[in-house]
Amino acid sequence: MTKLLFHPTPLKLHLISVGEDYAIRVYDLVVSAVLKSIVAHTEMVTSIAFSEDGSNLISAASDKKIIIWDYASMVK
Repeated sequence: MTKLLFHPTPLKLHLISVGEDYAIRVYDLVVSAVLKSIVAHTEMVTSIAFSEDGSNLISAASDKKIIIWDYASMVK
């Protein structure tokens, strides 16, 4: 893991992790489970951020791609 990020809404106890394996993982901290694991980048994910309202997750990687995800569906 190279980055960790908590969801900005207090009602969602989700933790996002990214790292050298190119994966974005969403953890539910209440049930201690991985909700999603997605590989969309072709190199290490270097940065993640949420939109202010938490509806979008943004990822950037060494592959020079920035992806904006709909957080509810985790679709680009």
